[in-house]
Amino acid sequence: MSLLNFDVPLNIQLRTDGERLYFLEINPRMSGGLQLSCLGAGVNIPDIATSRLLGVVKPWTAPAKKFCRVANIESPIIL
Repeated sequence: MSLLNFDVPLNIQLRTDGERLYFLEINPRMSGGLQLSCLGAGVNIPDIATSRLLGVVKPWTAPAKKFCRVANIESPIIL
């Protein structure tokens, strides 16, 4: 996020036509797949964001990792 000078959690939406990326919007909220992002990156983003609100600054740095696979499989159920 250093390119955009933001230091908070954001949901940035982009589209592509296969060649170029198009910027759609920035939402000042965390996205629905945040838990997978946190797991894959090894960073507890909600904890860092909540700490900031309380005046405690924690770094946004991720631990050094080689590779981490995460997935979300949803199955519909009849209630």
